[in-house]
Amino acid sequence: MRVVNLPPAKPERGVGRARTGEGQSDRPVGRVTLVGAGPGDPGWLTLRAVEALGSSDVVLFDSLVADEVLAFARSQARRISVGKRGGRPSCKQDEINRLMIRLARAGHHVVRLKAGDPMIFGRAGEELESLAREQIPVTIIPGISAAQALACALGVSLTHRDVAQGLRFVTGHSRHGGLPAEIDWAGLADPAITTIIYMGATLAPILVSHLMAAGLAADAPVAVGVALGRADEETAYVGLAELADHLARLDPVHPVVLGVGRVFALAAAAAQPLLRPPVLPLGQSLTRDLGRPLPLFDDGHRLHLGPDAVADHEAELIEGPGRHPREQGHIALRA
Repeated sequence: MRVVNLPPAKPERGVGRARTGEGQSDRPVGRVTLVGAGPGDPGWLTLRAVEALGSSDVVLFDSLVADEVLAFARSQARRISVGKRGGRPSCKQDEINRLMIRLARAGHHVVRLKAGDPMIFGRAGEELESLAREQIPVTIIPGISAAQALACALGVSLTHRDVAQGLRFVTGHSRHGGLPAEIDWAGLADPAITTIIYMGATLAPILVSHLMAAGLAADAPVAVGVALGRADEETAYVGLAELADHLARLDPVHPVVLGVGRVFALAAAAAQPLLRPPVLPLGQSLTRDLGRPLPLFDDGHRLHLGPDAVADHEAELIEGPGRHPREQGHIALRA
C-alpha cells in the first residue's frame, strides 16, 4: 500500500473539529463515506455514490473497482489502492483502518470505495467499529451486490415465490483463508433456499464435496457468474460435479459468484436466454413524448399515473402510436 502524505484540508461547512481540551479546538475533523461501487458497470452507481465521489478528497478503493467508476471522483482527489485479493499481496485490514482514521483526522472527506455492496462481505463491520471508536463521522451508501448482478444477467428471480422460500448469502473464504467452519451445509443443499456463494472459486473442490455430502445431486445445476457488470462478463450453468473443473479453466483474476437452488435449476432447464435491448450510453434516458399531459393525481408526496392513463398508455405501447383512439404519441430517445 502506498501511503500519500496530504496537506491539512480546510474544514468544510458542517465539519467539526477534534478537541484536545475542554472548550479548545485543535484540528478539523473530516468524515468517511463507505460507498458501494457495484460489480463494475458505472451505470449501476447510485446518485448518492456519484455525489460522494464528486465531493471526495481521498478515495481508498478496492482492486475490483473499475476505472470508469473511479472517474467520478473529484479531479483533485487522491486515489489510493488498498485492494485485498485472496492469495495475492494485499493491504492488511488494520492498515486500511488506520489510514482512514488518519486522513479523516486531517480534515479530509475520505471515500472508502468498495466493489459490490459495502455491507455484504465487504469488511464494513470492522471499518465501522474502528471509526466509531475514534468518533469519526461516517455515512454508508449501498451498491449493487454480485447476487443481484447474477440474477439480472441470467434473468432469474432469486426469490420466485413458487420455488424459493428463502435467500442466503454465503462466503467461500473465511478470514483465516479456508471455508468458514460454521457453514450449515444441509441448509445450503436445500433446493427451496436460493444460495449465493461469494469468493468460492478457489476452494471449489472442497465446496462441491461438502454440498454433495449434504445431499445435493451431482447433476444439480450451479449458476456461475464471472466478471459480472464488465465487458468480459460470462455466465453459465454447470453441473455440480463439473463445477471445480469449470472454475479451474477460468482466469483467476476475475471475480466469481455462484448460485445454487431450485430457481437456477428451472432456469437451466428452460435454457431461454434473456432478451436484452441495446445498452444506451450513460446519461441517455428513455422518455415519452405525448400530445397531452398525462392525467395525474398527487398524494402530497409523489405523482402517480391515474388508472385510466395506465390503460391508455399500455394500449399505445402494445398497439403502436396513434392506433389507440384515446391517445396520440410516440416513444423517443433523448440524450
